[in-house]
Amino acid sequence: MRVILTKKFFFGLPTGIFLQSNCGHNIYSPVFADEVWPVEIRHLQWQIIRDRRANGRLCVTWPSREIFESKYYEQVLSILTRGYCEIPGTGSSHDVA
Repeated sequence: MRVILTKKFFFGLPTGIFLQSNCGHNIYSPVFADEVWPVEIRHLQWQIIRDRRANGRLCVTWPSREIFESKYYEQVLSILTRGYCEIPGTGSSHDVA
């Protein structure tokens, strides 16, 4: 699911869900990708998100780190081998040739 990463949305997520920013240094390296921390310390994680300027931008939620890694890196491998793929969670395509 792609949504705007707001504080309200972030603090409403269940602990353990995997959150990936839809922006990054390049498609191989999102500026933020981590499991959501417990509510008691989530304010610290929110500060990391803000420091990396991922707040207010699109993000993608994944049920777990394992699913993120298998699907995301499958797509990255597709780019490397074919030069073209759908960017995970965006519904758009990217041509690297």
